[in-house]
Amino acid sequence: MKIEKKLTLIAIILLILIVILTSFIGVFKIKNYKIENIIPNYLTSMEFNNSRKIIMEIDNTVESTSVYDSEGNEVEVEDGVEYLAEDGYTTVENKVNAEELLKEENYNLSKSIILQRLKSLNVGQYIVNENKQNGTIEIQIPENEDTENIITILTQKGNFEVTDEETNDVLLNKSHIANVSQVYYTQTDGSVLVALRIELNKEGKSIFSEMSNKYISTTEEVVDEETGETTENEKTSNVCVKIDDQDYLTYYFQKDVATGILKYLDAESGVITIPFGLSSETDEINKYSNNALDIKTLLDTANMPLTYENTNFEISPEINNINILVYIGIACLVALFVITIVKFKVKGLILAGVQLGYVALLLLVLRYTNVIISLEGMVGLIVCTILNFALCSKMIKNISEINTTLKNSILDLIPLFIMAVTFSFASLVNVASFGMITFWGMFVMYIYNVVITKFILKAIEK
Repeated sequence: MKIEKKLTLIAIILLILIVILTSFIGVFKIKNYKIENIIPNYLTSMEFNNSRKIIMEIDNTVESTSVYDSEGNEVEVEDGVEYLAEDGYTTVENKVNAEELLKEENYNLSKSIILQRLKSLNVGQYIVNENKQNGTIEIQIPENEDTENIITILTQKGNFEVTDEETNDVLLNKSHIANVSQVYYTQTDGSVLVALRIELNKEGKSIFSEMSNKYISTTEEVVDEETGETTENEKTSNVCVKIDDQDYLTYYFQKDVATGILKYLDAESGVITIPFGLSSETDEINKYSNNALDIKTLLDTANMPLTYENTNFEISPEINNINILVYIGIACLVALFVITIVKFKVKGLILAGVQLGYVALLLLVLRYTNVIISLEGMVGLIVCTILNFALCSKMIKNISEINTTLKNSILDLIPLFIMAVTFSFASLVNVASFGMITFWGMFVMYIYNVVITKFILKAIEK
């Protein structure tokens, strides 16, 4: 073997050793008087981390009571007066949830709305269970900095109304919405206004157009009786945009607005624009954007048909120590290496080292690409390890036709590669984890074996 190839072989073996040490041990440096590993940690799914369980029970609170006389007419209740049954009166408790609403159809609708909101909020992993007898819904989501906010959105009614500011009469509701989108308006000074654009449907636009003639700003002339001076006072008639009785916009229809000026209430296009914040700071823009996404989620989904009492608590992971799985994985690798060495003797020892290098490199890739590792993802890791072992075994048996072996093996794996890519775009973390790990496993497998394994086996054969 020429000296250049010997040096290249030694360099590759050293590179594999560095990858193995980096992946399984780490790279450390002193930071703030502490030794820290600069290699990113693994991102793990809900099975390995704390999560939050939310229990939504039907609210049986009595909202009010009504009294009816013997003829069935409702009586106006007076203080200090007893309305007894022997006198022909009937007292009826009015609960928050009327009895006729407590049916399986509404229980299923509530669960469906929750699932839609979870998807809209980009919650990758969740468990939702429904008790069809009493309507109780149990939800489990990962514990993180967004958990409290997610719980708030999941359990809100989601009622949208546009009302008269003075009389509180409802002018528009959610049935008049055609589309909701999150928008960004860049100002001349470089700052960004984050807003929610609500487009009304045909019926909503018609009502909106009529409202634009009433809810406007007018000027009144007021004469001072003592001095006789006349002053002009501006008077506005406003509408309120509310979500679950919380005001998000109180404004009027503007007339003769200059080009380029944003109309919050645009009667011509039938659009309501709710501003959430103006800033040039990235963190603040992201905060406003998240707030807008929360409201968009409520507007994109139906109103909850029932009112619930909610409790939530943090629960420990199902698998308390991920190291147990790591040890099991190492034990499986050791068993695989023993089989390899027994079967292929000296070449098997080389193959075992190459296989360990592949696993180490794949784990590094998973760390740096922020792939979430779930139990299903670990299955994908095992599958890729076995596939790589099978490919290397074929290569070591047919070193003279190693290019053909690589080509045929890669072609055989194309269906699995397509499946992995498809699963990678799944909304559920468990499925996406399997897809992403399998995708990266096959990608690294091809590059690693073409560049590293092929060169080592050919060099040793010579």
